[in-house]
Amino acid sequence: MTITFNCPACKKIYHVADNLEGKTSRCGCGHQFEIPAQTEPTPSVAPLQGPIPPNPIASNPLMGSLPQGLPTANPLAGSVLTGVAPATQPDHGNTGIPIVVKVGAGLGGVGVLGLLLWLGISFLGGGAETGPAVDVGTVAGTQSGTTGTDLEAGGGNATKQETKHADPAAHPPQQPQESITNTIGMHLKLIPAGTFMMGSPETVKGHRRDEHHHEVTISKAFYMQTTEVTQEQWKAVMGTEPWKGEDNVKEGANYPATNMDWDESVAYCKKLSAKESKLYRLPTEAEWEYACRVGTKTTWSSGDDKTALGDYAWCDNNTLTIGEPYAHQVGLKKPNAFGLYDMHGNVFEWCHDLYDKNYYNQSPATDPQGPARGSFRVFRGGSWRDPLGVARSAFRAGMAPALREVNVGFRLVREIDDSSHSEQPTEPDLTVIELASITNTLNMKFNKIPAGTFTMGSPLNETDRESGEHPHKVTISKAFYMQTTEVTQAQWKAVMLTTPWYGRNSKQGDNYPAASIKWTEAVLFCEKLSRKEGQTYRLPTEAEWEYACRAGAQTTWSFGNDEKELGDYAWYNKNVWDIGNRYAHLVGLKKPNAWGLYDMHGNVFEWCHDYYVDDYYKHSPEKDPTGPTRGSPRVLRGGSWSNDPLVARSANRGRNDADDRDHNHVGFRVVRELD
Repeated sequence: MTITFNCPACKKIYHVADNLEGKTSRCGCGHQFEIPAQTEPTPSVAPLQGPIPPNPIASNPLMGSLPQGLPTANPLAGSVLTGVAPATQPDHGNTGIPIVVKVGAGLGGVGVLGLLLWLGISFLGGGAETGPAVDVGTVAGTQSGTTGTDLEAGGGNATKQETKHADPAAHPPQQPQESITNTIGMHLKLIPAGTFMMGSPETVKGHRRDEHHHEVTISKAFYMQTTEVTQEQWKAVMGTEPWKGEDNVKEGANYPATNMDWDESVAYCKKLSAKESKLYRLPTEAEWEYACRVGTKTTWSSGDDKTALGDYAWCDNNTLTIGEPYAHQVGLKKPNAFGLYDMHGNVFEWCHDLYDKNYYNQSPATDPQGPARGSFRVFRGGSWRDPLGVARSAFRAGMAPALREVNVGFRLVREIDDSSHSEQPTEPDLTVIELASITNTLNMKFNKIPAGTFTMGSPLNETDRESGEHPHKVTISKAFYMQTTEVTQAQWKAVMLTTPWYGRNSKQGDNYPAASIKWTEAVLFCEKLSRKEGQTYRLPTEAEWEYACRAGAQTTWSFGNDEKELGDYAWYNKNVWDIGNRYAHLVGLKKPNAWGLYDMHGNVFEWCHDYYVDDYYKHSPEKDPTGPTRGSPRVLRGGSWSNDPLVARSANRGRNDADDRDHNHVGFRVVRELD
């Protein structure tokens, strides 16, 4: 149960757990008072209307094999933003406990999104049930101090605060603010780490098979935007109006931006991240439901009473049925207890995850990121043209990422600052170190790469960074030999006796890189070479590759951050494709990195041992990571002669199917283990 009361001084509304009754608290205005004993009334329940007929979902394959230019990717990378906060933004400080959106029955025949949902919904009905029990201890950790409790209005939790004086000589780490506003007027609320029940119990009416009830822990706090991205905020970043000229759209600064596909919402996150040097992205599906529920286990974040839902959401019965068939201005309805508006209804919201109806049955208990493969992206929350069953906290749907709908938008997550990963490093020492080297019987030269520790991934303000480049410390515990160049055609033919690059617009010659190589063939080359020489040759792990590429540098490229110097170290589109020489060039013609390795940037992509999973870095081992245990595509690194500079970055991660030979810009180099 929760206690609802007002600060006697400033009248702010608070909602806290009843186990804090009688405790001394402090409002943000500075007034201290005792938390009174008062429980919320139990909302009544009326039978719901329904049901919705099941509808097929439109199919669309995921981005397949590696494109000629930029490898496929997810949220984040960079450009510039302008804009100011809308003058009519709602006050997000006074947050109430959410109730439920009152919605009608049919789809109303407006639009085609119903054809895209993986529905088959059965509606809730009958029975009087209680309102939400906000489990403050689960969401944010219940504090049971005796004095000095500092409450955040509507935050649903109390935080113990010691009253002793600060030591002026001490410099504790700065705690994240409860709410922030960025340079384009987006308001974001701090969402605490916690554990909750995701999905819905089978016994609940309206439960669907893809909503398997399971416990999930969100291990890190994050900021979430209090509203959906508005048209003004979209235009300030992207300079486009994808909703323009579409039916059933109202235009205006504070109406939600809609009709963008999943990739465009990801591009928005990338540009905003680059502009602000902060990491913005789409929420994971687990983060979205966690933030929506605010500790509740009820149908909606406010309870099980459908009659009150209209106070919190725009759904079909307060839009379509009254002749207002469009998304409404953000922030007009009541927020949930985290201060988030329109989590139920108004527009569906894209999430990061791929959709799999069976994913909940085997998903990780901590920070799930979605399945590794799939054809649809998750979207959540229901919309103005959908009935209230679709706006349930647990409701899941998937849509082809290339599709656009006027009732689909998104809101952002901003990760908590980590000062150790937020700034782009200074220029490295470019002196080439003379490492121990060996040459084998095929005249392949290898330099000995020392063991060491480095930061893998990219800093949050690196231009054109991708979401899969989460910066994290990695230790390579054992030295290894790495080939100083990519495997050449002469070396390939000596082992494999084939010419897979023949007839594929590749230059032929002993010292040109072997290209058009499948991952499976590269592995076979290593196996045959190992037997021939009595040594262990293999593909590098992704961590070994980036460690060797960086050669101690933490800059965009191994030589620094200045793109103008890239041509001294790499064959890429501007000095190959753009001048008509559209092929891989002889190895070793450009400058090497500080560890004497050539063509680590550009010329041909290089296969690595690892499976590719976009979010692997967030839970990979710190010591000698070898990639996920399962997956489909394999990692490619380094960029190629046909790619932009951003793809040649030290941190850039590409991928392709292991048996794909379609690209004449894919080769490899090998590692030899120490004797």
